[in-house]
Amino acid sequence: MVHGTYLGPWNSVLLAGVAQNCSLARTRPHGLLLHLLGYCQSTKRTGQDVSLAVQNDLFAALLSHWKLNNPEVVAHDFGGATSLRAHYLNAVQYRRLTPIDPVAVAPWGSPFVNHIRHHEAAFTGLPADAHEALLAAYLQGAAHNPLSQDAQSLYQQPRTGADGQAAFYR
Repeated sequence: MVHGTYLGPWNSVLLAGVAQNCSLARTRPHGLLLHLLGYCQSTKRTGQDVSLAVQNDLFAALLSHWKLNNPEVVAHDFGGATSLRAHYLNAVQYRRLTPIDPVAVAPWGSPFVNHIRHHEAAFTGLPADAHEALLAAYLQGAAHNPLSQDAQSLYQQPRTGADGQAAFYR
């Protein structure tokens, strides 16, 4: 399972809940939840390229390293685009690929995300309390139902502090 970026961004913990409640879990009891590089709990570095342009290469290399030939992949949003790109650009073959709302056709991204894209430095330089308030509002606005305190913390924590804030806007 490969997460997307919509919920500021999503992470594999959310997909774990999805995996436990889908028919795939009943037929395939073992699975892997991938954190894309630069997202969630993975390494975040200044200037790190976390774009689609690199994610498919990394995903293809990881599948090769794990010796996973023809895996069954469920991928959401940015993860869906990553998985599709890995197939078309890196010749990754899947037994089954289930992309869920992949960001595969431009234009994509919310008006907020597109605004950040043009003014990244201004957002990266926000004071921490302003960033955390903006992030909290963004996360709540991205959820269909109000997030619990635990869920809010789960999504917000990796995007706080100097590295997390910069990574969120990157």
